[in-house]
Formats: sequence, structure tokens, C-alpha cells
Amino acid sequence: MSAETIVTEMLNPDARQEEVGQYQNWLRTEGYAVNNAHLRAVVGGVKDSIYGIAVASNLRFFRTAHHSARTEHVPHIIDTLLTLTHASEMDYRTDKYERRPKGWYRSGEFREEVAALHDAIAIGKPDASIMSHPMIITEGIQQVERADSVLGSPAAASIGAQRHLADANYATTFSNRTMLSAAAFPDTTPKGIAKMTGNEQMPWLTKTNVASALVAKAVVQAARKDKGTIDIFDAGSGTGATLAAFVAALGGRSAGNDLSHVSITAMESNPQFLPLLTHFAPTAAAQLATRKHGPFGVQDYITHSTSADVRNIGIMEGDVVGALQAIPLAEHPKDITVVVENYVFHRVPSVDKLKIFQWLSQASNSLFLFGDLARNGSYINRAYFNFTNNGPLNTGNRGLLHLLNGQGFTVLPTHESIPRELQAAIAAEQENDCIAGIAFRGSYIGGLLAGAA
Repeated sequence: MSAETIVTEMLNPDARQEEVGQYQNWLRTEGYAVNNAHLRAVVGGVKDSIYGIAVASNLRFFRTAHHSARTEHVPHIIDTLLTLTHASEMDYRTDKYERRPKGWYRSGEFREEVAALHDAIAIGKPDASIMSHPMIITEGIQQVERADSVLGSPAAASIGAQRHLADANYATTFSNRTMLSAAAFPDTTPKGIAKMTGNEQMPWLTKTNVASALVAKAVVQAARKDKGTIDIFDAGSGTGATLAAFVAALGGRSAGNDLSHVSITAMESNPQFLPLLTHFAPTAAAQLATRKHGPFGVQDYITHSTSADVRNIGIMEGDVVGALQAIPLAEHPKDITVVVENYVFHRVPSVDKLKIFQWLSQASNSLFLFGDLARNGSYINRAYFNFTNNGPLNTGNRGLLHLLNGQGFTVLPTHESIPRELQAAIAAEQENDCIAGIAFRGSYIGGLLAGAA
């Protein structure tokens, strides 16, 4: 059953109540002793005026969809979701900042707007239904602070609650029409990408993807003569859009590049994303060899392939945090370890971000390229995504720079390898809750970045 079908069914209150019974029967069939307190919480969550549709969709997802959560962990994962959705619902209901009409939360019009929003999400066009009284920045901050605390707790971490809930969220809230896939990557110049507007497929994700790829390209070119290895880890590859940007930027033999010292690893845990990623990634190495002079894009690489001049492009499935920590780091003075994340770390609690930075700081030269949400305050978050389980599950990145500085990284807001038009476009996205930049650690990589400026 598709995600769209799940959400559409759950628009019906009777279907949501029926799902509670189906969920209970599923647990019993799987041999799990049903806890009455848990079931009471589930019933209350399904009745929630804002998040009831999302809660019921999660029940259906964990009961029927392909995921990696263990059955005995599902009730605890759902309890974690309910803790976050109930608190967010109470924030909106109490309206302590008095931003909404009195009695709005209890109105039929409000319930109709929530239903219309989820209906629009089901067809992949959430901005077709904007809430007339959206959440405010302060409520978005409350969501990320609470999510960072709850999802980063030892109890939630021990069962991988954050990762499994993120998988369910993307399966029930996002689609190929919401986010850009590798195959749909725009075949234009960086200046053309800077001019992208609107909400369709979130163009701000493409802007930061391309900016990170151009910085990586500058580093690869500057380091070519030294022949150190450059290992690039795409943390949270999704359907391959970040990988597509890097493929387009790095080029191949026809551009005069020697990429034999470069490896790229696409890392993804979400079973919903892996099919599209695995469709693109195996041919990416070959596609690198066909780089043509001209437009910045990946369409040529998708349709043509020859033998590659790159050391390795591969996929690593599973928990990104654990996988990175298990990878041995290069120790040669001119080796470079690169981690790139593009709108992924708002799904990662601070305790896990710290683990990644502690691991990365041990490399002889470290480079972290990032673009992300800061505090659930983007236009689309306030207008509609914070009203789905997408909002309460976001941990944000309010402490990101502090964590990086604590591990000895130097943080740059931008780099001269990024065209001025694209720099300006990304800077303007700060109004849309974007936090982006380049963090590095090590004298060699610092010198390369300075020389490539």
C-alpha cells in the first residue's frame, strides 16, 4: 500500500479508529503483550485534532510497510511519537502568545483545514492547502528543543526511535513530488540554480547541494598534485540528489580530471529512499567519466556511461551515525575525510551529531559541508509541515555551530568557489530558516580552502 493511500484513508475518523483495532490485533498476532496504558495513549493520539491523522498513518506504516524496526520496539517508538505530538498539540491549543482567534482550535473550520492539509500532502502538494493561522517561530523552536531532548534520550536511542520515526515520516509525508530525485536534478548552471524559486521540490535543498559540491570540487582540484586520498561520505543520501550534484561538479576524464584518489559513499537507512538511490548510484562512477564542458547538470551522466576514473562509489545501508563511527579514518597528513549533509541533520539529535563530529575530528584533515533547517521556522514548516509529524520530530540545528567549535572545527559561512549569485541566494535562505556553511579541521585542508578561494 502506498504512502498516499495510507494518508488518504486516515482522513476518515472511522478509519483512524479502526486502525487502532488493527494495530492491537497485529501486536497480538506478533506475540507482543498489549499494554493497556499504551493503547489508551494510542486512542488519545488518534483523536488528536492536529496530529491524529499522522498518528494513525504511523500505526498503519509500522503494521504494514517495509521498515527495519523490531516488532517489540514498535510500541515504544509509537509512545515516543505520542509524547512529541501531544506536546506540540498542547502548545498550539493553549496559544500562550495569543496569535489565533479565541476558540479557533475547537472550530469546525480548523478541523477542515487540517484534513485539507493532509489531503494535499497525500497527493504530494502540501502547499496547496495553507493553514490560515500557522504556527509561529517560537512554537517551531519549542518543537525542535523538545525533539532533541526526547529523541536524544538513552531510552529512545536504544531502540533507534529517531531513525524509524523519520522513515515513517518520509513515507507518509513526502513523495518524489515533494523532494528532488537524482534523475530530476536540474540541467542548468549554478547561476541558474541560484534563481530557482517556489516550494515545488524545495529548491533551497538544491542550492545548498550545489554549493557543497562546488566546494568539494575546489578541494579535489587543489589536492590533485599531492595524491592524498579524499573520502567523501554523503550522510543521508535520500534518493540521490546530493550524489547527483557531486557527480556533476567533480566531472571525469573528459574534463581532464584524475579522480582515482577520490571515493564517494552514499549512506542511507530509509527503505523508502533506497530503491531510487540504488538505481542511480551504481552507474554514478561510470557517469563521472562523461563530464562535458558546458551546463552544470546530471542529465548527460544519467543517459551516457563509459568506464570510470574514480576509485569508488558505493552505497552503505543502515544507521548513518553508527556506520560512520565504525569507519577507519585516513591518517596520512594529506588525506582528507569529507562528510556532507543536506537537510538531514535536523533528523539527528545533538548527542548523535556530537558523536559524528568527535569521529570526524580524529581524521588528519576533516571537512564538513552542510545545509539544513535551524529551528523549524521555514515558511513551509510554519505554514503546514509543523502540523504533521514532520514538525514534532525535527531536532533542528540550533546548537550545530557550538558542537563544531567544541571539536576544534573552523566554520566558514561560504567559500569563493561558490558563484556570488549562489552565495547570495543561500544567504537569503536564512530568512527561510536555512543554516549552511563549511567546517574544517586540519592545517592541510585549511590551506587548500584558502588557496582555492
